Amino acid sequence: MATIRTKLKNVTFALGGAAAGITGHHFGGKLLSYQEDKIKEAIQEERDKTLKYMKEQLDSLVTNVNTMHTKIDAHNEEILNQEDKVLTQYKNEIQEAIETVNNGRRSIEVANETFTKSLNNGLNETGVNKGLEELTMGKQTLNTASEKLEALLNKIHNRNNFWGESELKTFYEFLDSLSLIQELAFLNTMYILCITIVIWNIYSIVFANEIIKYFNIEEK
Repeated sequence: MATIRTKLKNVTFALGGAAAGITGHHFGGKLLSYQEDKIKEAIQEERDKTLKYMKEQLDSLVTNVNTMHTKIDAHNEEILNQEDKVLTQYKNEIQEAIETVNNGRRSIEVANETFTKSLNNGLNETGVNKGLEELTMGKQTLNTASEKLEALLNKIHNRNNFWGESELKTFYEFLDSLSLIQELAFLNTMYILCITIVIWNIYSIVFANEIIKYFNIEEK
């Protein structure tokens, strides 16, 4: 009788151990699957956010480039008559910016394809890292295009100013090279020049008729 109880006890223990092992293995598998799904969801969400941001930046950049290109084309004939070389340079720089934007777009498309393949083939760290590298490259390319456009806008703005930043910088460097006495003499010279111009303008206004009459007499 004791032998039968011992056998039943051993069988029950073995069955319980087997059930516990199977349950633990199944639970571990579900936990790993759950964690993998969460990681995939996190990667998918991060990819969607990044792609959305990059698309918004890309669309905005393309819009700005197209707007600038349209404005330049609208004044094409007028500008060509005055500054043909400058216009050609601006167009080349805009074309270069557009090519940079296209490179950024291609990098984003490659990143999207890489992410999709990685997710379809299971969690692939190499594929995910490659996709992130492509996204980073696309973002850097778009930033480069933005910097080029900003530099071009600043260049156009400075050309429309009477004195650009380079001229002002050169003038300040000239003033810094002068001693205190030399700078005071230069300042007095500027004052005298301004006063002379003002006096000449007043003289021209007051004696304008006399001057005209004088030259008429001389012509006769």
